[in-house]
Amino acid sequence: MSEVREAIKSAAEVAPVPPAVRVIPVPMQEAWLLFDIAALRRAAGNPHGRQPIFLPDINTLEHIADPKDVLYKLLRDASGLTGRRLKRLAVNRCAGRVTEFVDTFVPLRKLAAFKALEADIKAMVKEQGWGS
Repeated sequence: MSEVREAIKSAAEVAPVPPAVRVIPVPMQEAWLLFDIAALRRAAGNPHGRQPIFLPDINTLEHIADPKDVLYKLLRDASGLTGRRLKRLAVNRCAGRVTEFVDTFVPLRKLAAFKALEADIKAMVKEQGWGS
């Protein structure tokens, strides 16, 4: 994170830099989508599906080796599709839509990386006076 902070500072010496929250792309971001069955079903186009979907325990999300693979598998399962229709399912597009259907991210507050991101965003909002 210090490298990002230094890069922002260097850029600000050359030109105006808008407020920034440091977000490092990590596999965790896909893991953060593995907690809401209803959102997965809706993103997969099958909101009323009844097939069982088994999500990983929320306390283990930060330790999943390849959360993207897990997410894609869950979306395929949630779609309820089979055969050719399943092969044609654009799981990457479905994955991009999951957050549209999440009602609350509160359960993720158990995770260290999510808490750090939330704290950085709150600090930026306060620093910029956006909340007042």
